[in-house]
Amino acid sequence: MLKIRKFCFSKDQKKILWAEYELPSGKVEEEEPLDQALYREVKEETNLDVEKIENYLDYFDYESKSGKKTRQFNFVVSVKKPMEIKLSEHTNYAWADENSLQKYPVTDSVKRLLTLFWAK
Repeated sequence: MLKIRKFCFSKDQKKILWAEYELPSGKVEEEEPLDQALYREVKEETNLDVEKIENYLDYFDYESKSGKKTRQFNFVVSVKKPMEIKLSEHTNYAWADENSLQKYPVTDSVKRLLTLFWAK
């Protein structure tokens, strides 16, 4: 298992004007367990296969594109090799660490989560 203290995030094609990077995320389908939604969404958005959910990090609330109040739960995961990222819903991605995060525009909520992630 590869252990890297880096974080993957991507730029949403639909939010090009915002030019913000965001964490891989998505909707939990009706009757779908949260862990299965995590595996599915990471695969759909990045082509990465989650090997293990390491721990729960935290959540944040935001307003969705449709105007609904939304809660995003965030987890630290291990992924299987090979780590070839193929984006389906985003235009770009980055692996960031504590020293390179400032290069990427992210929301305050994402900055807070990454600070928690690197503190562990």
